[in-house]
Amino acid sequence: MTVQTVAASHRFVILTAVGHVAAPLLYGRDEELARVHDLIDHVSGRGGALVIRGDAGIGKSALLSQAVARARERGLSVLTATGVQSEARFAFAGLHQLLRPFLGALGKLPGPQRRALEMAFGILDVLDGAAPDVFLIALGALGVIADAAVQAPLLLVAEDAQWLDGPSCEVLGFIGRRLDMEPVILLFGVREGAPSPADEVGLPEMRLAPLDEAAASALLSSRTGDLPPDLRGRVLREAAGNPLALIELPKALAGHDDARLAPLPLTARLEEAFAARLSDCPADTRTLLLIASLDDSGEIGDLLKAAELMLTRPLGAEAFAPATAEGLGGVESGRFRFRHPLMRSAVRQSATPAERRRAHAALAEVLADQPDRSVWHRAAAADRPAETVAADLEEAARRAELRGGTDVAVAALELAASLSDQAQRQGQRLVRAAWLAFELGRWDVSLRLARQAQQLPLGAYERTAAAYLLEILGGSWSGPASIRSFLQVAEDLAAAGDEARALQAINLVALRVHWSNPDDETRQRIVAVAGRVTASRDDPVFLEIIAYADPIGQGREVIDRLTAVAPASMTDPDELIAAGGALSAVWADDLAIPFLREASEGYRAAGRLQQLTVALAFEAWAYLRRGDIRAAVPAAAEAARMAEETRQPRHVAVASAALAIAAGERGDPAAGELAAAAEAVLLPMGANPLLAVVELARGRIALAGERFTEAYEHLARIFDPGDVAHHPFVRGWALADIVDASLYSERDLGAVRGFVAEWETIAARTRAGHLRAQLSYARAMLADQATTAERFAAALAETTGWPSYRARTQLAYGTWLRRQRHNTESRAPLREAADAFTALGSTRLADRAQRELRASGETLRQHHPEVWDQLTPQELQIAQLAADGLTNREIGERLYISHRTVGSHLYQLFPKLGVTSRTELRAVLEPAARPDQL
Repeated sequence: MTVQTVAASHRFVILTAVGHVAAPLLYGRDEELARVHDLIDHVSGRGGALVIRGDAGIGKSALLSQAVARARERGLSVLTATGVQSEARFAFAGLHQLLRPFLGALGKLPGPQRRALEMAFGILDVLDGAAPDVFLIALGALGVIADAAVQAPLLLVAEDAQWLDGPSCEVLGFIGRRLDMEPVILLFGVREGAPSPADEVGLPEMRLAPLDEAAASALLSSRTGDLPPDLRGRVLREAAGNPLALIELPKALAGHDDARLAPLPLTARLEEAFAARLSDCPADTRTLLLIASLDDSGEIGDLLKAAELMLTRPLGAEAFAPATAEGLGGVESGRFRFRHPLMRSAVRQSATPAERRRAHAALAEVLADQPDRSVWHRAAAADRPAETVAADLEEAARRAELRGGTDVAVAALELAASLSDQAQRQGQRLVRAAWLAFELGRWDVSLRLARQAQQLPLGAYERTAAAYLLEILGGSWSGPASIRSFLQVAEDLAAAGDEARALQAINLVALRVHWSNPDDETRQRIVAVAGRVTASRDDPVFLEIIAYADPIGQGREVIDRLTAVAPASMTDPDELIAAGGALSAVWADDLAIPFLREASEGYRAAGRLQQLTVALAFEAWAYLRRGDIRAAVPAAAEAARMAEETRQPRHVAVASAALAIAAGERGDPAAGELAAAAEAVLLPMGANPLLAVVELARGRIALAGERFTEAYEHLARIFDPGDVAHHPFVRGWALADIVDASLYSERDLGAVRGFVAEWETIAARTRAGHLRAQLSYARAMLADQATTAERFAAALAETTGWPSYRARTQLAYGTWLRRQRHNTESRAPLREAADAFTALGSTRLADRAQRELRASGETLRQHHPEVWDQLTPQELQIAQLAADGLTNREIGERLYISHRTVGSHLYQLFPKLGVTSRTELRAVLEPAARPDQL
């Protein structure tokens, strides 16, 4: 795009953008211009992104043109992409358009990112590997942009972004959220009132409001001079402050009787005005313009060939001249561009359906060597079922899916269904589209398609698959009857030969059951059905099912089977997370962590951010239950960021609750706010069972703050079957905590002794390590005076491998010894407890241990804050990875940020830590004793 300044003053700038309407005047847009200029002028110090929203003709194009002009004046490189309505069905077309100048640099990317981008852009045969995750494509695109910005700062402009394809929008949103430390600005222009994937990019927005009355009047005068008062009044009324309307309506309304013009929405009025210009063009030009309005590329060679097919005679490029003369568009660099999207729409709407079908048919013939483009024109040209076209659309859907364009595949399959010549084939395609939409997280679309399919004659597999989706998406499926129906669907899937999907179906039920309160018969039925469906009881998914459905009854089998498996022997991250989830569900977090770590690494390598979010949230909670705050904070913080990124609100809440506990253990006053934020996410969703996690967080925060009565009140809710926050299995995470809260608040211990007795039986049945460690600690804390020393000795022996419970035992034992006036003997356990809590990151408990040490008569060195407390969770991650020897690029690949951003973080954190090189990081970050050495 080239930009030419026509006139300028402090209030009045007119821009002409080649390829767009003689631009709406930027009149009265001082604040908006200043905001855009500020982004561009300070790009060397900080990057950023901005979505510019407004109605058609409000001035978005002019503002973006001014941004381009400003950027070039400041020496920025400029990359642009323009959304075209017909191009929205081509996965990654917008991203390809934007990055086309840098495609030669793909070879510099790490292999997985390079291959992902090459598959997305069709450079690499889609059959050469599995479909790339959109976030791996996004990381590769971010790498290309970051590398290009080394040469010169960049301005990226996406105009008419409401018509960009969904995958491109998702990638650009990902990039836009990571530009704070990059010399890159990303600007979107989005038309208001046109729902599109661009609405979900999650970037800062600026809305362009209509001009006020004075500015609109001044603009009209500047463009038209003196108008008859009645015409001037009508233009101002109908334009309603829209700059494009103020320019175009005087010509459209001139000579019309005011009473004869029916009121129309402004957009329709402008389209009507542009269509009037079309009637002044020769028939050949009108044919060319119709073809151009339906084409996604604007290549004049293709347009002329298609026109020749429609007219049965050749045309020359001079046929475009009348369109240019009428101000409808022009030829630039071998392409025809409409001067405004409303002009394209006006041309399309002015043609009859038959004329549009003929134009689509001509384009399909011209583009026959590009099947992914021609097939859409063939479909648009069809006015009746066309099975050949439907089959080709189905094949195009398969290719789009393999490139990572799943939403495009859904659209292709839905269109293919509408063109199918048999009802059963139509149903098959609708079910396939519904499955893909479900996997994409577009549950409303999935439900709609599944309902349509259900009305058709389906094969056994499709009928079961549709029922499966309707059970998940169409109701609560939480009562015994719904669960029985769902389990029957799972058995039908297995009978149809789809064991993997059958287990997936049962797993969804089991997870839902885990977080609710069904009867034992329902739990046993889930276990029994899973046993009939699975081919092996060693299958991690089967073990996850039985762990969720009946952790008490099946815990021993889960632990025994997975104890015999080395995480390194498993390569599928889905199996690894199933194993880790199963072990966490049966209170075996010590065994779960290695599986969860490996799952996280596998998802990172594959760019599967949605699944990585889940793995990180599991990992963070496993670390918390182990008491390892240092390890939990980076995992929980990254899970929270990724959950926001991937729009998984439940995991936002779960990660926030984990961060709340960690903050409470560290004495961070934000702990309560984090717990409240988690609750605020869960309550509107009706996710009441997860409120147990929030109450656990609040109880742990109060316990760390030594507000023991408050702690007991929160924790007791989890144990009370009549409370909305009750959860039968979360109780197993809070046994040691409710014992401490009860003892230190000097309550009657009868209820707590009852809890401990109940869970002694469960621990004996499951042999779960987390339960056994807590109960050893609880027995010591609840012992009578005569057996206290013996109980503490036993607890210290039995909490080996659980450093946080061992440290809590040492703290309690040392405190008891000191209060028995055995000051000298108390110091060793108290000293070990203080060191262990410091290593684990439990600042509040470390402080308690040091207070007890001072009370025993020991003189302590002045305590300095831990260096890791000075870093944000992401800075801590980066510092730890750098200390482990990873390069900036390797760190960026792991954390889904650019290597330049990694370098900026390291530059900022070195002074915080008092180091000058990466080699000094390890010594500074290393605690006095590592948690795994305690």
